[in-house]
Amino acid sequence: MRVRKGDIYNLGIFFIKKFNQQYGRNIKDISQQAVQELKNYDWPGNVRELENVIGRAIINMKTNETIVLQYHLPQIRRQHEPSVNAIEKPDDYIETAKNLDEVLEIAEKKYILQVLKQCENNKTKAAKVLEVSLRSLYYKLDKYGIG
Repeated sequence: MRVRKGDIYNLGIFFIKKFNQQYGRNIKDISQQAVQELKNYDWPGNVRELENVIGRAIINMKTNETIVLQYHLPQIRRQHEPSVNAIEKPDDYIETAKNLDEVLEIAEKKYILQVLKQCENNKTKAAKVLEVSLRSLYYKLDKYGIG
């Protein structure tokens, strides 16, 4: 039996409850982006593979996190990432940057934007993922003109 896309959220919640008991965790939900990521996957391993993915996501989560977010699903995301040739290379930064500091700023801004998107623009969650204080994140958002 293949995983039916409409059942993914309910199955995910079922597996979260199972792993909460098994790992002594208190995960409450899955974000809409994470559910969409799961729905975009073909699931050749069926329900067992979904269970494995949810279990690994929970293992990758910090103990104070209570919602499975898209970035907790790295094994899923890898299958949808562009090929190596399509990934932006450091050379792409060199064309516009004048020095190493500018290259680093460009990379930092892009990474912050990516994390904000994964955290559904929740700045508190993004700061935790980036492992910076909320104040530091707001400083960087202001510095790079990110709304």
